[in-house]
Amino acid sequence: MNRYLMHISSFRLPFLCLLIITYVGNAPAVAADTKGRPAREQLAMYKDSVSLSMSGKTKRETGYYMNQLANLFLIHKQNKEGIAYFDQWLRDNASRAQTSSAAAASYVALGKLYLTAFNKKGLAPEAFHKAVEIYRRRKDKAGLSDALINEATGLMRNNRYDKALTALEEALPLAKKVDDLHLQRTAYGLLGEVHKQLGHYKPSLEAMTRHTELDKRIRANEVQEKEEQMRQQTEEMMAREEEAQRVNEELEERSMRAEREISRKERDLRSTRQTLRETEKITRERQLEIDNLKKEAQIKELTLRKQEETLRFERYVRYSLMILALLIFVFLAVAYWGYLQKRNANIQLMKQKKEIQDQHDEIEQQSLALMDAIREIEKKNHDITSSITYAQRIQQAILPDWEEIRHVFADSFLLYRPRDIVSGDFFWFARKNGKVIIAAVDCTGHGVPGAFISMAGHTWLKHIVHERGITQADEILNQLHQDLRQSLRQERTENRDGMDLALVVVDEKAGILEFAGAKNPVVIIQNGEMQVVKGDRQAIGGHQHEVERKFTRHVFRLDTPTRFYLFSDGFQDQFGGTDNQKFMVKRFHKLIHERHLQPMEKQLKALQQDLDNWMEGYRQIDDILVMGFRVGAEEFSPNASQTEALPASAEVRG
Repeated sequence: MNRYLMHISSFRLPFLCLLIITYVGNAPAVAADTKGRPAREQLAMYKDSVSLSMSGKTKRETGYYMNQLANLFLIHKQNKEGIAYFDQWLRDNASRAQTSSAAAASYVALGKLYLTAFNKKGLAPEAFHKAVEIYRRRKDKAGLSDALINEATGLMRNNRYDKALTALEEALPLAKKVDDLHLQRTAYGLLGEVHKQLGHYKPSLEAMTRHTELDKRIRANEVQEKEEQMRQQTEEMMAREEEAQRVNEELEERSMRAEREISRKERDLRSTRQTLRETEKITRERQLEIDNLKKEAQIKELTLRKQEETLRFERYVRYSLMILALLIFVFLAVAYWGYLQKRNANIQLMKQKKEIQDQHDEIEQQSLALMDAIREIEKKNHDITSSITYAQRIQQAILPDWEEIRHVFADSFLLYRPRDIVSGDFFWFARKNGKVIIAAVDCTGHGVPGAFISMAGHTWLKHIVHERGITQADEILNQLHQDLRQSLRQERTENRDGMDLALVVVDEKAGILEFAGAKNPVVIIQNGEMQVVKGDRQAIGGHQHEVERKFTRHVFRLDTPTRFYLFSDGFQDQFGGTDNQKFMVKRFHKLIHERHLQPMEKQLKALQQDLDNWMEGYRQIDDILVMGFRVGAEEFSPNASQTEALPASAEVRG
């Protein structure tokens, strides 16, 4: 057993690390537009956002900004200021504090701040529970699941693992209904820790395994999303490259058109020059008769025109060449910029691909290590189970033979269902000096610890009755209390183990029934009237504040048919039904009273059916022990001189 616990503890460190990473991953991130700003400015921005959201001037719900504010207070370690802010907000908005999602988010934020504040973590479960009630009224499954998980976290921090287990068992189905893998992963992780603290190692291992499976699934989804993002980025780069190629081809086409236009204009210019030369020749021939001065003037005018045209053409050619050179430069610059972008993108893509591969290799190594650990745990669990099964055979051999009891009480029944392989509940039977002694005992705990106490209790009772000859009900309990405290050295140690029991002594000669109880009662039915005779409030063993502990003796005459029932608290405390509630002691007593006239065998079958129907879909939480017996005047020949002075019931202090 110790080796098994050590192995579970060694498995706890990587599991808790993984759980913390998962839980932080589910927390809302602070918006990017506030990063790098002073804490005071960030808090002021989100406080303003809360006010705007409440007036309907933003698209987001008020609860979103409440979560962001809570995270900022935690990041900047301003727990006191955060608690004061949310307390004031709830007082200012008291009319909305029972129904709005913003109020629920405020209670969740208060719970988180209480958990990290000095001497306030005890207030966290109450704040989270208020958020749970609001989400329950709003029928918000996702919010309810998240609030229950937060409530469970607060309860665990306060060592209230039973209530944390109840909250997680409600949160997990809700997380599954809304198909939120992150909530499921967190719930399973917390369930594993709660079961471990409660000693439920098999459920703890199952929850840990499920948590790991969900974590791998979520990480795989994140890897897939990153791959999809890289694929989209690659497609965008290819599209930009194709656009650059198209622009390049368009520029080349424009350049070729410009060259063709220049060639055409040059041909036109040569044709024009040829025409001008011919015109000049004709003009000179026709102007031979004109005055030399007029001829010179005409020649000068023609020369000036020619020079102007030449200058205009040269300017045109020069500007065209400059534009062409500029276009070529722009094209080359765009092409080079596209090349640099593509090269940088390829480098980034290779880095991301390597990171993904490294993460994949790490996950595979963790999975292999986890599988090895699971196989080792399964082997140790098999060894431990084998040992406990052997201990079960020993415990069953020590218990009384029920057939021997039925020789004494022909009409009787036994309902005995240990929660685990071995049990902390046991029944005891003895005959001594004409008296029949029978007891129903509920030892501290269940499973292996309870079984140890039960075996010791069997030995103590045997020694008290058979060796010391004590047969009076209250004296048996007094002596059993002293023997237990002495054997376990409870006066000098911190050991507080003990027993709750109900013990009956049937005196066949005197025709009386004695009862003494330590916390547990006996149900006695005579003439159709049921009496629930409570035992003393003190247990056998454990704390003893009084100087000397004495138990009460109750005496009943058996001059009429009598039925009595002994039981532990396992039946009445069992959870089940449509609302997952306890069976309760009143319902249990009512069932006994309604059926007490039936044969004990029929009563047993009816109780078994009631228990099976009640537990359908729920696990057994404790050992269950119920015994019923019928005795009566026709079965005994009591001595009249011994019974006339006794009332129907009496109490005697030991």
